[in-house]
Amino acid sequence: MTYLADTNLVSELTKAKAVPAVVRWMESNADEVVISWVSVAELRAGIKMLPPGKKRDVLHEDIEALIADYYHEDLVRLQESTAARFAELVARRRSKGAPYHFADAVIASIALDRGLRVATRNTSDFPDVPTVNPWDEKPLPATARAMKGKRSGIAPGYGSAGQ
Repeated sequence: MTYLADTNLVSELTKAKAVPAVVRWMESNADEVVISWVSVAELRAGIKMLPPGKKRDVLHEDIEALIADYYHEDLVRLQESTAARFAELVARRRSKGAPYHFADAVIASIALDRGLRVATRNTSDFPDVPTVNPWDEKPLPATARAMKGKRSGIAPGYGSAGQ
């Protein structure tokens, strides 16, 4: 694995009109991306906050499909070393008067502990971690794309929820 996806990346893939650059980036890097338990929790909480109905049901299916493809508990579980990184990051930021959103601090800690880059639109939320912004990425040449493995055919509106 190379990338730890921020929640905004996973969420983007459920949109009917997902940003094409993000879809291309994800298709090109699918075998190198994992999501954390924090993103799983944020995504599921977001679904539960929607009013009952078809949109919520379809979005739930889409999110669960992405979780099945990209969540690997053994790679991103919270370990003692991750907790130590979290404490260091939060203390350092707070000592400078800069808060760290809990979910971002956990994602950053997991990424640092596992040697991963955070894939996110909000790179400024992760000042202590190497990042990549799929919204800004240039498409790979066709030959490079053909050499990369793919998971379950990522496309805008991974299922059919759309937003």
